[in-house]
Amino acid sequence: MKLLLISDLHLTSITPVARKDNVLKTGLEKLKYVLQYGQKHNCTILESGDFCDKSRDWNLLYELHDMLGYYGVPILTIQGQHDYYYRSKLGNNASTMGILQKAGLVTILLQPGYLPQTMQKWKIYPVNWGEDVTIPKDNGNKILLAHIPISPIKVYPGQKVTTTKQLTKLNEAWDLVLLGDIHRHFCYGNVINTGPMMRLEATEYNMTHKPSFYVYDTTTRTLIRKIIPHKPADEVLDIAHIKIDSESNYDEDKINELAEAMQQTFKDDPQKKKLIEILAKKKVSKSVRKIIIDVFNEVQDKTK
Repeated sequence: MKLLLISDLHLTSITPVARKDNVLKTGLEKLKYVLQYGQKHNCTILESGDFCDKSRDWNLLYELHDMLGYYGVPILTIQGQHDYYYRSKLGNNASTMGILQKAGLVTILLQPGYLPQTMQKWKIYPVNWGEDVTIPKDNGNKILLAHIPISPIKVYPGQKVTTTKQLTKLNEAWDLVLLGDIHRHFCYGNVINTGPMMRLEATEYNMTHKPSFYVYDTTTRTLIRKIIPHKPADEVLDIAHIKIDSESNYDEDKINELAEAMQQTFKDDPQKKKLIEILAKKKVSKSVRKIIIDVFNEVQDKTK
């Protein structure tokens, strides 16, 4: 049996500021390539969450309903934070992915279960966003499908980088691991993250990232990587908004100085102090920093 492994599709009908093209059309073209490959090679698709960029996207839903129904490739997925309506499990049945599941076009895994149509006993253990990984005690072939922040590469401030030792333990505990959430491609043994299929932000990483998927053969236990056809980043990603932010006069030292001042101002209010600490650690654009600084100044004036 062949498994097509892919992380974080982030399909959307809403074109973000960083994209120059029709992001819905581009995303569907990429998905079509994935489905055609899966159909031709009789694959079951495993997807590690954030199938859609928004939990409710009715224009996208219409297109996905027709495309997934046409190709009929089995899709087993889990839920990332973008799949939850307002990041909550409540109301999930009325989300894009919930409706696709009701239509029988995808299967959202909530409990461990065996792969269909396979002679070997391969069991998938899903870990949806916000859940913890528990290593099972049974001795069969085990697949971890998880939307959790595991990565040997630091992506955001405060992230705990996964060490080589920890990745080795994952390889020892599981026969195959497909991760989502962290938008970085890496393959360490049988621990895989394909990175995002859709490059929605004009980040330094996305300027060189190649959307891809892996194919895993459960009989030979071999992995191959397939690159999804895509245009060069400079043809589809726009960095003009980043250049505008870089012209701001506000810098890290200033934001930290004001954060410290506000901590002193609110030293008797633990909730506000905690909020300031979080803001100080966040890596935000300089245009947003300006807003934060203005608010800081206004509050300081009122508390003098």
